[in-house]
Amino acid sequence: MKQFVYSLDFNEVLPCEKKDHSSKSKMVIIDSFTSFIRNISMLSDHFGYGRALLKLLLKISLKKSSMYCSGTKKTLYSHGFITYGRCKHYPVELSDAVIGPVFTNKNMRGQGLATRALVFATQHIQARNKSKRIIIDTSEDNHGMQIAIKRAGFNGPIMEFQRDEC
Repeated sequence: MKQFVYSLDFNEVLPCEKKDHSSKSKMVIIDSFTSFIRNISMLSDHFGYGRALLKLLLKISLKKSSMYCSGTKKTLYSHGFITYGRCKHYPVELSDAVIGPVFTNKNMRGQGLATRALVFATQHIQARNKSKRIIIDTSEDNHGMQIAIKRAGFNGPIMEFQRDEC
């Protein structure tokens, strides 16, 4: 499947939006054991209590990735991973942050959640001052995600690659 890669330079991150208190959805970063435990109800709603949740805990505890989430205390609406300086599909700089994979609950798609969550993630990356560039990719047939990526301020596609089906 052909993938499109987009980028966002550190100085192009969209500014913080005012909090929408009418929304029941909260945005959180899960980047430590403590934040994982604090959000276990929301995470278990999507990942269950088995192997996938344990794998997520290991990724976060070993500081291999962090995760951004949008949802309620008990329901995960949208989430994605942030990894610094590595991508298994194409070369990136050590100073790059890579977002992905990204997921939005099928019942919540088309409401702008992925865009808001991506903006939240880019602001988090910028605040940590760890990266000069943020990279994200999506498949050529995922038009909804392409729109969310553009609305979140990303440029591109800057390149394409072929991802092997697993």
